[in-house]
Amino acid sequence: MTGKQKQELHAALLAAFPDTLALAKMVAFRLDENLEAIAGGSTLDNAVFKLILWAEARGRVEELIEKACEEQPDNASLRAVARHLTPPSAVGEPLATRFHDFHLRAWQLDDGHAQVMVHSSLAGSLRKPLTVASDLSQRDALCQLADKQWQGRRGTRRQITEMGRLLAPRLFPPAVSSLFVRSLERLAPDEGLRLRLCLDEALVDLPWEFLYAPELTGKDGLDGFLVLDTRVSLVREAPVACPKLPPLKQKQRLVFAGALKADGTDPWEVAAEYQSLEQALAPLAEFLVLEYSAAAGDGIEQLLSRPAAIFHYSGHTESHNGRGYLVREVRHLVPPGLPHFHDVDPLFSDRLDDLLRRAGTRLAVFSACYSGRWAFVSPLLQAGLAAVVGIQGGISSKAAGLFSERLYSALAVGLSLDEATIWARQSILDTEVSPGQESCEWGALMVYMPAADAVLLPRPEELEEVHRQQAAIRRERSRPGNSRR
Repeated sequence: MTGKQKQELHAALLAAFPDTLALAKMVAFRLDENLEAIAGGSTLDNAVFKLILWAEARGRVEELIEKACEEQPDNASLRAVARHLTPPSAVGEPLATRFHDFHLRAWQLDDGHAQVMVHSSLAGSLRKPLTVASDLSQRDALCQLADKQWQGRRGTRRQITEMGRLLAPRLFPPAVSSLFVRSLERLAPDEGLRLRLCLDEALVDLPWEFLYAPELTGKDGLDGFLVLDTRVSLVREAPVACPKLPPLKQKQRLVFAGALKADGTDPWEVAAEYQSLEQALAPLAEFLVLEYSAAAGDGIEQLLSRPAAIFHYSGHTESHNGRGYLVREVRHLVPPGLPHFHDVDPLFSDRLDDLLRRAGTRLAVFSACYSGRWAFVSPLLQAGLAAVVGIQGGISSKAAGLFSERLYSALAVGLSLDEATIWARQSILDTEVSPGQESCEWGALMVYMPAADAVLLPRPEELEEVHRQQAAIRRERSRPGNSRR
């Protein structure tokens, strides 16, 4: 919520509940909570303010407004705030919560052409490969352009839109476009499409998250980017059959490894990212246990010596002689003329994969530049992970941190990776975390999901807290974007 929105809600609640007892009754009867525990014997003015902060921290602002309106249905101030702050979907408009694969395969045929086919979709398949123009010499330039988008300089969105238009025909020739549009038309109101890209090594690193095709989405502006259409989830990798996990009743470990310099300084703002994540996940303590270690020495090995459902790394990744690695620790400044590899203590991803396999890790997330590139990700996918999330090129630490907070909050309560990533991307777009007004950091995150089932941490459906947390996240998902759009 913005400061102005908090002020409006504060004034409306004060008008609707003239004394602390009336407010306490609403909180007890409608929210099943204790105002004394939330506000600690404050004055009415302060109690209302603390209640708003409490609800915001737990994703319950829309619920607070809804329940206050139920308690005081004739209060004009509350009704006005509800119309202004409560999104339409909170009162019945459905969101996409179930996703169907649109399984597309493409590979580079020669220096100037690629071939594409559709294995399956709601509207059928295209099993005979179609040949499309695909200039291999443009690959590095496209990746470098995507790498710089996070800075948000003037003209960035125009450049990214042009790049997205250039990428779209490589995967969506007319016959594929027709299948995609017809698949969208066949969706039920609460369904979405999972664009599942199975690509060869020549194509996999291209920034497909910036696909711009308003003719497919029926929308223009930023909504012409496929990943910003709330009906569409984009993942890489073909589905692999694996046993379906039973509902998880116990807490799951989320382990966080951060890279620092040898002198203890923090070039990638690891400490700030961890503290923000710890605060964001505090309301979900009954679902996730968060543990931290510096990545230096055997810190990662220690974190993964016991089962860990989620592995999170914050720092930097690179490649050396075709092998990807993450930085455990930065030793000293790079002498002129030497590559970054000589400056750090590396852990190669083809060694990390075995650690993740032994820990039974389901999801690995890398809040680090270039961590989504194939040289780094490929060995990890062989570890049997359900999903890997990495970065295309550069990204600000604040945007990467916010993405992770939203991602884990949704997954912890049993929502799908599709819902989680859609919400996380939208949150980057709709907040002020990016350094420039035209930043497109929402497209920097690359999701690899070989798992057929997108619910990575299923939860028992009978648990009331699971339903409450899922409803709160879906209400937040449905909030309209701000004026930056």
